[in-house]
Amino acid sequence: MKARRGFVSNSSSSSFVLVVERGVHEAILPGLHPYARAVVEAHAKEGACLGRPCLVISSCHGNGGSHFERDDTDFDGEQPKDEDGCEMGAYGAIMAYKEAAYKVGPDKVFYEEADGGG
Repeated sequence: MKARRGFVSNSSSSSFVLVVERGVHEAILPGLHPYARAVVEAHAKEGACLGRPCLVISSCHGNGGSHFERDDTDFDGEQPKDEDGCEMGAYGAIMAYKEAAYKVGPDKVFYEEADGGG
């Protein structure tokens, strides 16, 4: 299995993992769009990294698409739109969270996308 920092575009199966220290997570949640916040909260699980409290967000990607895209997050409001006017979607919400986390605490974010083959 190859571990890469960034995105894997030619794989039939890969998984996404984002680990963020709790303090960074708590700092960025209030600034997220309510839809993005709902998606993150639906996918975040408590964990620890280097002995510090963290949140772990992960999804498996494969030939059927990512679990983020098939997400059933309970949200009744309007989803944010990207620059092309398309709805952000769950994967876009997680990417917005990741970008905000790197801005707030780049040394407290652990991100990896592991290529599972293909």
